[in-house]
Amino acid sequence: MPDVAPGAALEITDGKTTLWERTAPSEPVTVSSFDARVRERSVSASWRTTGGPLDFWLRYSTDRG
Repeated sequence: MPDVAPGAALEITDGKTTLWERTAPSEPVTVSSFDARVRERSVSASWRTTGGPLDFWLRYSTDRG
């Protein structure tokens, strides 16, 4: 039986129907390198990963904390 512990899946439902679902990958994603550079008014980022899905979210903040 697959792992169904908290964090194994995220669902958005209307109470009866699953509208969106995301399940955890079968193997953990490992980030082997990450680099971010600021140039004037833009930010560029690059990274290498192994395992897991091919989609991502990237978030940054302008505060220095």
